[in-house]
Order: sequence, then structure tokens, then C-alpha cells
Amino acid sequence: MPALLASADVALVPLKLALPGAAPSKLYEAMGAGVPIVLIAGGEAAEIVNRARAGIVVTYRDTGAVANAVEELSTRPTRRNGEGRCR
Repeated sequence: MPALLASADVALVPLKLALPGAAPSKLYEAMGAGVPIVLIAGGEAAEIVNRARAGIVVTYRDTGAVANAVEELSTRPTRRNGEGRCR
């Protein structure tokens, strides 16, 4: 599974609820694989992504922002290679 994840251009990490202190394992798995993240949430998970410069954070239910973030990370190699490369 790690090799498959590492081959992805972008990882979508949707969180319906931003619980205090909560960050899903899929967030850490994507970061560990060096895949840039589109995080759909807020709270501590958003702080982790922003602090690590691991991707783009968008708000829940903003489908336009999700589409724009995926497009930006998948079509701009310089941006994609600068985000998420935490290895």
C-alpha cells in the first residue's frame, strides 16, 4: 500500500468534523509517503498540514475550492513537488 500511495499525485483527506486534537491516520500516511494533500477540514489537522507545508487546506462543502486545489497540485509540478515532500 505505501508504494501505491507514493505513486499518487495528490491525496484527498476529507474530514467531516474537525474534532479537537484529531488528525486521521490517512493524513500521516500521505505525509509519510511524500504525497501533497488536499485537506478538507479545519482544526488541528489543518494546522499540521499548514505547518508542514504538506498541501492545501480547504473548507468543508466548498467543492470549487477542492477542485481548484486538486487541479493546482496535479497540474503544477513545481507546486506539487514543493508540497508534501516531508521525507
